[in-house]
Amino acid sequence: MCSEPQTPRDAAYATAIVANMKPVRAIFALALGTVALAGCSPSPEDAFIQSIKDDTPQVFDRGSETEAIELGRALCTNMDDGSSAHDAAGMLEGLGWSIAEAGTVVIAAVDNFCPEHEDLVR
Repeated sequence: MCSEPQTPRDAAYATAIVANMKPVRAIFALALGTVALAGCSPSPEDAFIQSIKDDTPQVFDRGSETEAIELGRALCTNMDDGSSAHDAAGMLEGLGWSIAEAGTVVIAAVDNFCPEHEDLVR
């Protein structure tokens, strides 16, 4: 997991440490720090789940997080094959989902699994 968010004070401290290092060690330390920070962004799956939990947590009354991820990826596949976001949401509504639930899942899927379809939801 990631450490606490970086603050300007943390950055100043890191800069001071690097300034006192030999050049090769400083470059290595900066590269290592960059790799560590890059690993702090959530995976697409985690971001997808969190987006749904933030907006319509009741979606998870219908199934597990794994099932939600599979559904999100399937919605993207349908859009890859020419379906619209409206079609995808309509399919979920046909299964008894509310408009809010369907919309949240479709938008979260596009945002995290198939951003190339963003024009279909915005």
